[in-house]
Amino acid sequence: MNGGWTGSDYGRVTTGTALALKGRVMLLWASPLFNRAGNTTRWENAYNTCMVYQP
Repeated sequence: MNGGWTGSDYGRVTTGTALALKGRVMLLWASPLFNRAGNTTRWENAYNTCMVYQP
C-alpha cells in the first residue's frame, strides 16, 4: 500500500492525499478562527475546492 511508488519516488504522497489536505486547509482558513470578519467568499472557495475533486 505505497500508492504505486517505486524506487526514488517511494514515500511521496498520492494525489488524493494532497487534495484532501488542500480541502482541510481551505476549510480551516474559512473557519471563524482565521475568518473573523465572516467573509462568505472564503466558505464558497473552500466548498468549491472540495467539490471540484469529488468523483
